[in-house]
Amino acid sequence: AVVKRDDILLLTADSYFRNENWTQAKEVFQLLEKGFPSRIEPQVRYQLAYACFRLNDFQASANYLQALAGGSDS
Repeated sequence: AVVKRDDILLLTADSYFRNENWTQAKEVFQLLEKGFPSRIEPQVRYQLAYACFRLNDFQASANYLQALAGGSDS
């Protein structure tokens, strides 16, 4: 079976996330988001938002959560 790059990125990011390596998780989730936007499901977006939060990148965290909620904060 052929393993696709998006699967590898998703598994890698999830592994970093589960090991609380927030910097690496954020970087790999962002690579996945940029290269394979269709793979950014709600759970992945939440993990990305949480990683940003843990890195004190509160604006990015809010942006990802806002996208997850599907609307603007007005």
